[in-house]
Amino acid sequence: MIANSALDTEGMHPRAWDILIRTPALFYGAYVIFANRVGTEHGWSFWGGSTVVAPAALTAIVAETGEEIMQATLDYESVERARDSLPLLKDMDIDFTLRELKRVSEGHLSEND
Repeated sequence: MIANSALDTEGMHPRAWDILIRTPALFYGAYVIFANRVGTEHGWSFWGGSTVVAPAALTAIVAETGEEIMQATLDYESVERARDSLPLLKDMDIDFTLRELKRVSEGHLSEND
C-alpha cells in the first residue's frame, strides 16, 4: 500500500492506517507492505510510519518518522502457517459451495434467496 497520509488535528490517520494494513494481513494470511510519505509541505505534516506487517497481522518492521530505508526478509513458511490456521479456510465446505454455485448457474434461486 502506498499512502500520502498527513496528520489530522487529532492524529487519527496513523491509528486508522494501522487497522487498515493489519486487516488484509490477518484476513488473507499475507504480508502487507505500507509506504507513507514523510516531512512537511504546504502546511501538511506527513507522519511516515512505513510498516511491514507479517501474516496474522504481526508487525515485522516499523519505520521511524524520518526518511529511512527498510529491508525485510519475507518468510513464506509463515504465510503457509497463517493460511492453514485461518478460520475462513477451516470452515470452508467445498461441497456446499459447489452445490450452491450450481443452483445459481442453473437459475434455481428465488427472489428471496
